[in-house]
Amino acid sequence: MTGSAHLPLRERVGQINQRLKGWEAVRWVDGAPRVTDVLRREVDRWGGIGAIYGVLRADPWSQVRWSNGIPPEHSAEAYRAVQEYIVTHGAGLPTLFVEEVPHGLMALGGTTLPVNLALGAGMDPALTEELAAHVAAETRLRGTHVALVSGLDVLRDPRWGRAEECFGEDPALAALLVEATVRGMQGADAAAAASAIAPDRVAVVAKHLAAQGAGIGGRNGSGAPIGRRELGEIHLRPAYAAARAGVAGFMAAYNDIDGIPCSANRELLTGTLREGWGWDGLVMADGTAIDRLRDSAPDPATAAAIALDAGVDLSLWDEAFTHVEEIGR
Repeated sequence: MTGSAHLPLRERVGQINQRLKGWEAVRWVDGAPRVTDVLRREVDRWGGIGAIYGVLRADPWSQVRWSNGIPPEHSAEAYRAVQEYIVTHGAGLPTLFVEEVPHGLMALGGTTLPVNLALGAGMDPALTEELAAHVAAETRLRGTHVALVSGLDVLRDPRWGRAEECFGEDPALAALLVEATVRGMQGADAAAAASAIAPDRVAVVAKHLAAQGAGIGGRNGSGAPIGRRELGEIHLRPAYAAARAGVAGFMAAYNDIDGIPCSANRELLTGTLREGWGWDGLVMADGTAIDRLRDSAPDPATAAAIALDAGVDLSLWDEAFTHVEEIGR
């Protein structure tokens, strides 16, 4: 997205969108990567793409497996094919490649680490940082720029189906291990400046912000009816540690906090993050979270405007951000 200020409005809209499921953008055919019509249509529509999520993703949800996925030793080739098409057929700006890294790179042949709950049980920040550095090196070697990394959620209800993404129920321990993870994946000097991310590491988008672990009844994405003290003392403590470590980005969570959706929460994304903490990085919405604002917005353009005003910089799979051109008409 760097250097996009001079672009026409349509192409700037393309730079804040991350609509594609990356595994649909390229196929490995007869020993070579082939970009798909899905990618071609998106580039033609916007003159480029700000970021692409999941080119390498492989899991039951994406239905990518060894028989139809990108061979691990050819990951960089697949990325290169996508990047060359975007730069050549778009406005000339390269895209950011984003991958899911919950406990190791979620790709064919990716090294698998213990889940966060297990690392939390180990209570060893030095080991956590060392493991994160190894995963980052592997991820960067394949060509990835940005890793989506869980760890901000503090577990309050063990019925929650994403409990393994938490380091546990102790916010102090979660803060220590989140900071160690960010340092390991970005490099120890990343807190000095965003540009200090080591060449063999990756930028981290930490998730989820905030209080997703406080959902009602263990239901994913349900509301968190908590007050300011509980939010600050428990759920924001790991996020503050990540910001202090120089994390490149945060992902706004699905849930609301006392009735305000995180992706529409200006007090959280701008007031706390940027003005209160002095943090200056990227805020990404969770998958289709901006579209979910339609429950309280009259149309997609208004939903997009609410998220932009709150402090969201980049969408994930949303349709609403494609209507940014309509704002103010």
